[in-house]
Amino acid sequence: MIEALCAKIGGIWCYWPKNNTTFFAVVIGIVIILLIILWLLVKKVR
Repeated sequence: MIEALCAKIGGIWCYWPKNNTTFFAVVIGIVIILLIILWLLVKKVR
């Protein structure tokens, strides 16, 4: 799947480590944390 994304889109997908689930988990964790921070900021503004 990642190889297909690399071929079609390129960019960051080409640097994706093969079969590295911990890297995938870290990326998902960072995204979730950023979404929570954004949600809290929006809540504060309103």
